[in-house]
Amino acid sequence: MPTPWFADICNFVAASKFPLEASQLYKEKLRSNAKCILYTKIKLVLQFCHATSRGAHYGSTRTTRKVLDYEFYWPTIFRDTY
Repeated sequence: MPTPWFADICNFVAASKFPLEASQLYKEKLRSNAKCILYTKIKLVLQFCHATSRGAHYGSTRTTRKVLDYEFYWPTIFRDTY
């Protein structure tokens, strides 16, 4: 069974340890208050952030920005919003 995508986050929360190959940007992301979500919830978050209250739809760049503004994160966020 492959290691879950959130294993590094769990290790950081439990032991304050970063992966050896972690870049400075990755370390800053782990320290942030971003809410990591399960793959099963990605579609719901994208639908919420893609639609506007006026019935229009945002493009991929704006949708990604909205997801990040709401402080959600998952490893494939940029690919999934495209």
